Amino acid sequence: MFGTVLSYATLKLLGEGAFGAERAMENGRKWILDHGGATAITSWGEMWFSPYVLGAYEWSRNNPLLPKVWLCPYILPVNPGRMWCHCRMVYLPMSYIYGKRFVGLITPTIISLRKELYIVPYQEVDWNQARNQCAKEDLYYPHPLVQDILWASLHKVLEPILGHWPGNKLREKALCTVMQHVHYEDENTRYICIGPVNKVLNMICCWIEDPNSEAFKLHIPRIFYYLWIAEDGMRMQDYNGSQLWDTSFVVQAIISTNLGEEYGVDHGWPISGCTVEGLKAVLLLSKLPLKTFGEPLDMEQLFDAVNVMVWTY
Repeated sequence: MFGTVLSYATLKLLGEGAFGAERAMENGRKWILDHGGATAITSWGEMWFSPYVLGAYEWSRNNPLLPKVWLCPYILPVNPGRMWCHCRMVYLPMSYIYGKRFVGLITPTIISLRKELYIVPYQEVDWNQARNQCAKEDLYYPHPLVQDILWASLHKVLEPILGHWPGNKLREKALCTVMQHVHYEDENTRYICIGPVNKVLNMICCWIEDPNSEAFKLHIPRIFYYLWIAEDGMRMQDYNGSQLWDTSFVVQAIISTNLGEEYGVDHGWPISGCTVEGLKAVLLLSKLPLKTFGEPLDMEQLFDAVNVMVWTY
């Protein structure tokens, strides 16, 4: 359901009609409706269909993504900083978008999607009931009852409290903290981010904060780091690339053949394996003349590289 609904919406945004793309639209819509409609999409699908990102869902369909948890001390197990890096860097911008409850422009295309992807008229959808729906084809593990009770409590009790004074003051503080983390991620990776999902969501957050901001403008050219053309059309990488890894091997190969060229490559998050090869390449480069490869790295940067290697192995 997740893939079919988003593929259908993508083709729709690209201008395909109901019978376009060799009847893919017609077949996709039939499958979606036969399996419960777009209300049975997964939680990530909820976010992409939310009022801001696409506008084909109501915010009441989304289970709470509380930005307040980013204010918790790191010592607490609920602090998102303890999550796996890819997990926390996706839910970070999601929590900002959810917390802002921003509603984008509802265009004729969005209205068309609302008419085509639900088994009842859009205005008659029971969004409260839909919050815990998930197509069986997408359900890896059934929700335990305690999870549904937790979501319901957060949605019906905590969210209304935090939506009014003085709870809304806490929400505003949390949203500021979340955006600080978003900007930190963007600036440290030079707007590549850790992967394509959080890259796009971070860019949306920057637009919500200020559509004319320098941060949003810096995001745009970095989209092309993830896009590439295959024999059957455009594709998108599922990671931020292997630039450091590749460059390290290339540098080692160039040095071994006595060739000299300069490389300037940005990289997102380092991992221990590519850091090892990068350190080796840097140490080899440090033996060459300054006029060829410039000043060597500061010793502190070499210490940082070793630190990454030691603590991640």
